Amino acid sequence: MAEIPSILLLFANPRGDLEAITGEMNAIKKILRLAKIQKTVDFDYYENEPFDEIIKNTPPASIFHFSGHANKQQLLLTRDASSADAICDLLKLSKTKLLFLNGCGTKDFLEKVFTRTDVIAAIATNNKVKDDVAAELSIMFYGRLMWGDDLDTVFMKMRSSFEQRSKILHWDGRYMRDLELPETDFPDENSETFQWGLFYKEKTYGKITIRNLLEKGDSAIDKIDDEINNLKKELVEAAANLQEMEQWKGSARGLQLYTEQQNTVKKIQSKLTRN
Repeated sequence: MAEIPSILLLFANPRGDLEAITGEMNAIKKILRLAKIQKTVDFDYYENEPFDEIIKNTPPASIFHFSGHANKQQLLLTRDASSADAICDLLKLSKTKLLFLNGCGTKDFLEKVFTRTDVIAAIATNNKVKDDVAAELSIMFYGRLMWGDDLDTVFMKMRSSFEQRSKILHWDGRYMRDLELPETDFPDENSETFQWGLFYKEKTYGKITIRNLLEKGDSAIDKIDDEINNLKKELVEAAANLQEMEQWKGSARGLQLYTEQQNTVKKIQSKLTRN
């Protein structure tokens, strides 16, 4: 069976003040259960789980999603917030390629994320975001992604949905997904501005779909390592065949085959030397 993407979902509401997050979680789980039945993705989720438990039990996750309170330095998973450094450790461990940080002002995580982890594309927020809007947009994201849309198309539809809705992004300060940093930490707050952004290491990653995600983002170093490992396996097999052919060298045909196998071994050794 071909490998399929895996998704790790973290939903955190330790204060109990985010009214939309339970509906968001249940709706996304419903979408992903159907996709799992169709063998499109696999997924796992945690709700209000301590960071230590998550990182101890972390499975590989092609996509990592967080919904809950956040600011520009931290995500609130339980009563204790987790730093950007800790989140990067988790992303590195889970080999994540696509990241969705659905809390307030999470864009500042991305400098560390893109330099320290394997993440190649991310959705994060520029500023404070309203709880119910955040929930609606993430549900739309997974619905469209499982449908087969690429990242650019999904994000365009998220933005279009926001612009068409009658509700505003920031209301009167209630039900926000921020961690109550001083107001100066959100200098560009605008109640009528779409605060989500799609960011990627290369522009071509905007064409990522759920079906080609696993093919994207392998670094040149990763590809070289894979090539070296494959060549080493070939060399072991070729050397074993050469040793077996020793017994045939007494005949002209056997000597010819032995010499050809010797050349095969030398070619593999030469490729390994170049790498």
